[in-house]
Amino acid sequence: MSIPNCVAVSIYNCARHGGTPTLSAHLRIASQTGLAVPQLLTGNLSSWTPCTAEVHQLALLFPDETKRAAARVIDWDKIRDELHAFSRLPSIISVSEAARRLDVDARLLYQHANKEARILAERWKQYMLRRKEQSVVNARTIIEAACRDILADGKAINLRELNTRVPKDVMGSIRGVIDVLQDVKETLGVS
Repeated sequence: MSIPNCVAVSIYNCARHGGTPTLSAHLRIASQTGLAVPQLLTGNLSSWTPCTAEVHQLALLFPDETKRAAARVIDWDKIRDELHAFSRLPSIISVSEAARRLDVDARLLYQHANKEARILAERWKQYMLRRKEQSVVNARTIIEAACRDILADGKAINLRELNTRVPKDVMGSIRGVIDVLQDVKETLGVS
C-alpha cells in the first residue's frame, strides 16, 4: 500500500511539529485514503481497506500552507527626510496624512521617527486651533449681523430666531453657539 504524497506530508508535519492534524489535514487524509472522516477521527481502521480506485486530488482545495508576503523593509532615514520635507511644506498635513502618503502606519512613524512626527503633529494642532479661532470670528460677525436684524424687526434674540437667519454651515462650524450668542447679546447691550 502506498500513501499518497500529500497525506505523507501532512502526517510528517504533524509528527515533526507535534500536535494533531488540522481539519484540512484530516480532510486531505480522508480524501486520499478512502477512509470515512468519522473512522479517521476515532482511529477505527478495522474495516478499512486501501482504496484501489482513482483518488481525487484535492490539493487545490487544501493548500499545504499559506504563503505570507515577504516582510517589508522600511528605510527609516528616507522616511525621516520625507517627514522633514513635509514639515517645510506651505500646506500643513497631519501625521495620518503623512503616513498615508508614505504608505506606513502612523504608529510606526511615532515609534521610529518620533521627533519628526511630533513636529508634524504640533504644526497640525496649531493649524487646527487657528482654523477654529477663525471660524468663531467669522461666525460671530454673521451672528452679530443676524442679531441686529432680529432687533430691527422688534423680536427677541433667541436661538430659534437665529437659526432662521444664519446658514446651517455657519452654525455647525463652531462649538458653543450659545456662548457666542451670549457674547453678542452683551456687546449689543441686550439681556
